[in-house]
Amino acid sequence: MSVILLDAARVLRRSETEKGSRVAGIEMESGECARCLVGARTLCRVAFARRRPGEYQGRKIQIVSAERIIVDRGSSSVPVVCIGAGVAASVGRLRDGRTQILALHFPGDIIGGSNNGKAPSELRAVQDCQVCTFDADVFSRFVESNVGLRSMYLERASDDLRAMRQWMTVLGKMSARERVASYLLLLKSKLPARSRAGRGAVVLDTLMSRQAIGNYLGLTLETVSRSLRGLESEGRIRVDGRYVELIELNEISDLS
Repeated sequence: MSVILLDAARVLRRSETEKGSRVAGIEMESGECARCLVGARTLCRVAFARRRPGEYQGRKIQIVSAERIIVDRGSSSVPVVCIGAGVAASVGRLRDGRTQILALHFPGDIIGGSNNGKAPSELRAVQDCQVCTFDADVFSRFVESNVGLRSMYLERASDDLRAMRQWMTVLGKMSARERVASYLLLLKSKLPARSRAGRGAVVLDTLMSRQAIGNYLGLTLETVSRSLRGLESEGRIRVDGRYVELIELNEISDLS
């Protein structure tokens, strides 16, 4: 989902005193924008297209290791965050400590926030991530002063709202097997996949443990595993640890 409108918080630079912290990142140089793999698909490229490398005010580029927190829940600073590489997740937490994966964010996605209140959820790296953060005020001024950019921003926000409604249907009305099939197709649409030599089938990295997938889909670990085994026994997929080969793509699509 390209633009998820939720509160985010400042991505903190890793320092010697933060080596044991859950929130960590390695800051990179401004020139990394030239090598950004998703720049053409992001609003930040449009917003800052006419600025020289040294003029990127309020922006940081960081590498965040898998399972590290990019944005901590309750933080008061709310920049705009762009996922340059890797996958991140917005994670909600109940009072009793239970967690729920609310959304997955893929390369090119922008998580934007306002300057009001605190971050209601944490943003955590599922894989090693390259993330860019922009000062919310700077980014907001660019959006407000550029009609084309503002229109693009609103269009992508509208697309995300539609995608969120569709995902609510997945969670609310679909069976366990249909949810798992929808998750596999989501990964196929968002991430590069490789083909199995000689067969042309698509092979996906499922990114997370069975338990985490269940958390995202509202299923138990056992139900996720049982659904994958069922799809495999029907010849629709082949499971190899964390990797899944989509053998009968049309049949999987019919389930979602």
